[in-house]
Amino acid sequence: MFTVSTPAESRQLLTIEQLRAAAGVTGTDQDAVLLALGLRIADEIADHCRVPSDGVHPPTLLRETLVETIRLTCWTQPLILARRWLGDVSVTVDGVAVDAADLEADAPAGLLYRLQDDRRTAWAAGKVVVTYQAGFAEAPTAVIGAAEQLVRLQRSQASRDPLARSERVRTEGVEEIQTDFWVGPVDGQAIPSDVADRLARYVYHQVG
Repeated sequence: MFTVSTPAESRQLLTIEQLRAAAGVTGTDQDAVLLALGLRIADEIADHCRVPSDGVHPPTLLRETLVETIRLTCWTQPLILARRWLGDVSVTVDGVAVDAADLEADAPAGLLYRLQDDRRTAWAAGKVVVTYQAGFAEAPTAVIGAAEQLVRLQRSQASRDPLARSERVRTEGVEEIQTDFWVGPVDGQAIPSDVADRLARYVYHQVG
């Protein structure tokens, strides 16, 4: 069980400059529309990546501070935290603070180890409260690229068949038209497969 104690300052994955460039827009007239689109895409990406939510704040891949309570009924190693890409971490066990030197985090995996004499040891049964930062201070390059691609895709839907990915026309006496289509919906409810490939390493997978 966890709560977000300090939400991300913004869930936007792209700056307004990146949004304009991805949309092929110059000037500031469409900034409000682009920011709304960018936020919607950021939420779609978080949903696709199955970022865990506390049920109050919208999930995000960007950095937030969480307080997670884990009630251990037996000895275990390591703790598997709800979110990944850890930053600062502090822990209490049954109300007693654990020395930072006795903690070791696998930041990308969201795993937290207890140390004793600089060696990993099991966590004892009890109430463990972990206060930690999770997520990215800035969106990774692959996530930015995926978000930019979704901006271009969604902006283009108004002017062409939303299922068409590319079209090639060849005229050599007889006209030939070839159209490639996206597999699955691209109306904001699904992520195209090539975009999903960029996001694969950021997807949360259920444990246990």
